[in-house]
Amino acid sequence: MFKIQVISSLVLVIIVGYSLQETKTTYKAGVVEYYPSSDKNFDNKVQNNLDAYKEFINNATKKEVDILVFPEGTLNGGIKDREEANNNAVEFKFPNNEILCPPSRAKPPSIMETLSCEAKANKIYVVVNLSEKERCTAQSQQAAQDDRPCATDGNNYYNTDVVFDRNGAIVARYRKYNLFSEKHFNTTKAPEHSTFVTDFNVTFGLFTCFDIMFNEPTLAMVREGVKDFIFPTMWFSELPFLTALQVQEYWSHSNDVNLLAAGASNTALGSGGSGIYAGRMGPLITYMSIPQNENKENENNKLLIADVPILKYTTPQKNDTKPNGEKTERNALFNADISSRDAISGDAVKMDKFILIKDDIKEYASKLIGKELGNQFSEEICNNELCCTFNVTSIISNKTESGFSYYQYRAIVGDVVRSFSGVTNGGIKACGIVACSGDTIETCGSRFNDSSKVGKRHIFTNIHIEGKFPNIDDVFTMPNTLSHSMKPLDNSRFIYHEEKKEGEDQKSITMDLRGLPADELQTFGIYGRDFRYDGSGSSMLPNAFALSLLIMGYLWTYLVGN
Repeated sequence: MFKIQVISSLVLVIIVGYSLQETKTTYKAGVVEYYPSSDKNFDNKVQNNLDAYKEFINNATKKEVDILVFPEGTLNGGIKDREEANNNAVEFKFPNNEILCPPSRAKPPSIMETLSCEAKANKIYVVVNLSEKERCTAQSQQAAQDDRPCATDGNNYYNTDVVFDRNGAIVARYRKYNLFSEKHFNTTKAPEHSTFVTDFNVTFGLFTCFDIMFNEPTLAMVREGVKDFIFPTMWFSELPFLTALQVQEYWSHSNDVNLLAAGASNTALGSGGSGIYAGRMGPLITYMSIPQNENKENENNKLLIADVPILKYTTPQKNDTKPNGEKTERNALFNADISSRDAISGDAVKMDKFILIKDDIKEYASKLIGKELGNQFSEEICNNELCCTFNVTSIISNKTESGFSYYQYRAIVGDVVRSFSGVTNGGIKACGIVACSGDTIETCGSRFNDSSKVGKRHIFTNIHIEGKFPNIDDVFTMPNTLSHSMKPLDNSRFIYHEEKKEGEDQKSITMDLRGLPADELQTFGIYGRDFRYDGSGSSMLPNAFALSLLIMGYLWTYLVGN
């Protein structure tokens, strides 16, 4: 009788445990914003980074985090050429059921052994990005269905994401496909669709940094039904559409998927920005590195934690953001007699020393808003095959104060092929309103150097933007907003709607401002990538500043350890 009761109790525990697992509605995720060690000795630098990683893992465990993501290039990055990669990149076997912990006692534990032990000891999923080395032979290339010859040094080197499960086993690997120059790295012949399933019943897809701008492998995995993505990145922010938090939030929003984004921090080069996003529910937590005094860069080292909803795969729905609550009559809530000396917020001032790339948008069609100090702007603007209509109501003060600067605004439409800092070309379809430091298109997509001396002269009370975009997989569109503080507007501040009709080759997209007036607007619009024109000739050459910043970025990435 006693045995029967014990067995019955065990069965009940198993059933209850299984039921709880089945009904779990969230998982706890952590992402790390991290400024890597700048030690001149490469081995010391890697050890310093490993020590910091271990501390983050331990802190995440105390918060009961299920999965922790580290940034791109902050572990054994700083490799500047293939010779250095041969000496310092990591070799490991995958797939391989062997758990690397405990390590061999014959020598100090390797990077992989250390990380395996940390994941195992803390019972946590750990995702890292590292420089990987793999021997290249005719046989290995044939097995990979890669007809390209091996390099003369007999190795392949990859920018690689690695996932350790709670037992310390390597359960996933992804090799970055869309390299941002990174001349010493190889790519796989075809993009990998790398996914893994966790014990909390969530399937994650992996991609890295510049991949987010392309159809493969990112959007292809979305179409396959993946709802949760891991995104290690070292993003160099660009105005007006592509700062780090803009790209992260609105990629997640438009695909209605969860995104765990971990960013490498270096504000002097415009790198930083991390967050956890829940699709059209918006960001759960974000952080943008703030410029610091010299030797205080590690103050931007942050662990971000959020409870993420577990999303089930469903048939894709209309891209439609309609926050709860009644639409407010904005004009009735705002005093038209604004003060031209009301400076923009302290959050914007903190970002003044954050270095930003500026997109060259001079080939866009544009019109200045409020040229005659009027409060209504209704125009259709076309560029090549893209036309967008703008209906804007704003309050513009005709008062200015000595010593203060004031943003002007342009409505812009671009159907162009652009250069991404000279690395590659890509098709763009975009329309929006952007802040300008002057009255010409060349001054748009820039910030004033001293935000404490910038007044609020132009206040938007209503914005409606509408355009027709190709309704095909090769064109990806998303909402796009930004304030002067380099943060997107709150998810409740806009309504983005895509109207797609079966059999039609065009989709209608609208973007509306919602809620109280916007008085610190940097960008507001619709941004799209047209993959059909990727790799073709650019209608816009990379500007000199973008190229110089790219060079500085690689000097930091590759020389920080020397």
